[in-house]
Amino acid sequence: MALTIEEQHETNDLDHDILTTREVTFICGHKRVYEEISACQKSWMERCQRCPNCQYKRDKAYVEKLSAEINSPELLEMWLKETPPTKTSRKGGQSVV
Repeated sequence: MALTIEEQHETNDLDHDILTTREVTFICGHKRVYEEISACQKSWMERCQRCPNCQYKRDKAYVEKLSAEINSPELLEMWLKETPPTKTSRKGGQSVV
């Protein structure tokens, strides 16, 4: 959603930016109404932001993908091959060699 002429004037004149209720269309296509935001904030959100729900889903998928890679059996197997066995045991919270 493009800025109105009034919002463009507000964006160009940042000293007098008016805070008001505005509808923001995010880059993911979802819309949300925000209270007390400026035309500059609206413009930035429409150019750079996903809606909070899409951002959460994206972040969650990213974390799940990395967790799956980190906890993969192949990585554990590779780590066990590269890590030398140790002869330490735990007694009373201290390691004994």
